[in-house]
Amino acid sequence: MKADRRLTSLILALALAPAGVVAQQAAKPSQGDLYNYKRLRGRQATLFEQWVAEQNKKNGSGLQPAAAYASLTTSQRSTFEAVTHALSRSRLTGEGGQPLRASALELVAGLDEIAGQIGGARGDLQFRLYVRLAPDAQDVLTQSREFFRDKDNTVFHKEYPTNFRQRGRVPTIQISIAKDGTHADIDVDYRSSRPPQALVNGHLRAANSDVRVGSNYVGHIARWFGLIRWWRVIVDPAYEAQAESAPAAASPAAAPPPVATAAGPAPVLTAEQIAEAKEVAGVAHDFLTTWLVKHDRRLADDYLTKRPAVCANLDGDQENETASGQTAIREFALLLDAGLKAKGKRRPLEATVAAIEPWDPELVFVDHQYKSLFALRGIQRDEAAEYMCESSRLAGDPNAYGQYYLTTFTLKLAKESGGGLELLWTKEDGKWQIISYDILEP
Repeated sequence: MKADRRLTSLILALALAPAGVVAQQAAKPSQGDLYNYKRLRGRQATLFEQWVAEQNKKNGSGLQPAAAYASLTTSQRSTFEAVTHALSRSRLTGEGGQPLRASALELVAGLDEIAGQIGGARGDLQFRLYVRLAPDAQDVLTQSREFFRDKDNTVFHKEYPTNFRQRGRVPTIQISIAKDGTHADIDVDYRSSRPPQALVNGHLRAANSDVRVGSNYVGHIARWFGLIRWWRVIVDPAYEAQAESAPAAASPAAAPPPVATAAGPAPVLTAEQIAEAKEVAGVAHDFLTTWLVKHDRRLADDYLTKRPAVCANLDGDQENETASGQTAIREFALLLDAGLKAKGKRRPLEATVAAIEPWDPELVFVDHQYKSLFALRGIQRDEAAEYMCESSRLAGDPNAYGQYYLTTFTLKLAKESGGGLELLWTKEDGKWQIISYDILEP
């Protein structure tokens, strides 16, 4: 009984302590706890032992690796094992098939933090590893056939904008790298980002990266065989329902480890451009009202240009494809239908959508009267082109602002938070219209 109380006190202390800090006092691990640690193999064990040594030096403690591993929460251990297991079974080869590394785990030089379940935190702050990278890690990923460079992270993965995703169908690894190239945020995406499903399937919730939830484990071993499902016998039965319904856009209760950045001052829009941006805000509000409050999907369709082009995951894998014309129009209609179906009964717009504001201070935001509903920012031509997978169709100065504006929001469903949506606006034939769109990817 005393041992149980000591273990409970230890877990509580860890939960209240700053993330990533190993407790200085720990109960002597049982044989079961030692067995948990013995699951680690090769570089998995090396990285963890190195991290414990760093924590001991930092805190003046003397924990052994097995005891330190036993002191982690269930979600921290399952996250560490799932992410490192996926990395260890992911090859990296060049265009000619030559090996670049034996596995993606070799790109990790050391651990900064193991982030498991964090109550009240956004989904992009949970179930991931914060790591130090090998000096050439970004170059290797750029050369690798198994990963591709996706759009920069501007809404999620704060301070880790450079975005690499593993090719193929989910589950896939996402490696988000800091601007200085030395640190990364690594997680596994278990839910598809394909629209319109990603608007309603929990892609933005923490469950997207938690191997324990739903069919995530089955998907994991289908791609990376060999992970042991040890948590099934000790996890709280109520956990899955709680994790599935946890909102992704809640105020974060924890932040990732600080990373050095060299952000400069954000460009400033002219008075004329600000006035135009506020026109966009009014049109965007009308569109959302037509779609989500009046439930007039056909009239909402009219806000889309007749010549749209999108760069989105349209076939179920993690890579984006280009769609234009009737294909892009059809996909937009499916997106609107999915949103209406999942949203349920008629509610005020304030109860239906909420803004998700990008974190990057270099982005150009516009203050407007509907800022609680959606974020609005001006973007350059080259960034606008990323939403279409091509730049040749866009004329004008690639660095100029004032021609394209982006609205960003998340959909509130009947019982939970849904996915996020970005709409790209430009003026055609004298009126502001949606020229492209994309699902937000955490």
